[in-house]
Amino acid sequence: MATPERRVAVILDLVRSRQASDRKDLHDRFAAALNQVNEEVGAIQPLAVVVGDEAQGVYATLGGAIDAAWRVRLLLLPEHDARAGIGVGTLEVLDAATNVQDGPAWWAAREALQAAEETATRPGSSGVRTGVRAAQDDPVAWAADVAVRCRDAVVGSLPDTARSVLGGLMRGERQQDIADRLGISQSAVSQRATRADVDVLRVVATDLAGLP
Repeated sequence: MATPERRVAVILDLVRSRQASDRKDLHDRFAAALNQVNEEVGAIQPLAVVVGDEAQGVYATLGGAIDAAWRVRLLLLPEHDARAGIGVGTLEVLDAATNVQDGPAWWAAREALQAAEETATRPGSSGVRTGVRAAQDDPVAWAADVAVRCRDAVVGSLPDTARSVLGGLMRGERQQDIADRLGISQSAVSQRATRADVDVLRVVATDLAGLP
């Protein structure tokens, strides 16, 4: 019998979605963000809404999973946000016809999602939106969890415009295109792009995306 392969499961959950004034618009934006990220980041199972405000996907690497979840957040911010639970482990397809899955990777992802939600209730940690857990002892996953929590805290402290600029830069947009989209000058985009925190976030995102 073949040994199950290591996989990385992702569960995304919209934050405070019940408070949205137009839930249909929010759902459409969420679906559009998932579709765009699926084009940008390769997946074993592309991100898709499974029920209500939750989406799921499966990746071959931890870096791919972190990168995908991060990109979805940047597409939603600043008006909306998503929480991500990322689980490393094996998974089992229970029903090939409907692709119903179960297994340690999904259990770890659900635990990570709950941990991120709980962490955000603590003083000084309200910006945390991502958790990483592994089904078995995994130093890389542990270190990644620390890194994404720190990253989220920095993102939470950014002004809305700086977050929008960051998202555009991460997607490879030209500064002038970002300026046109946001209704600001190209020099204003440049100023925000060279902020120390924005530059660090870009480097961190690239490094995290390369995790095995």
